Amino acid sequence: MKKVLIIGMTSILGGVETYLYNVVKFLDKKDIEIDFLVIGDSKKAVFENELVNILGCNKKHFYY
Repeated sequence: MKKVLIIGMTSILGGVETYLYNVVKFLDKKDIEIDFLVIGDSKKAVFENELVNILGCNKKHFYY
């Protein structure tokens, strides 16, 4: 299993957040474990609920 840390998510909706959401949405997640490092002092990232539903709720995927 490969592990990927994605840096670039924020609490403000923009092009980077939308691009990362679409990449994760259409990836084959069988062999990849994806985590996100959220930039800024917000406690909630854009698309966080949607990405948690896509990736599964059994593990913490967002780090602040």
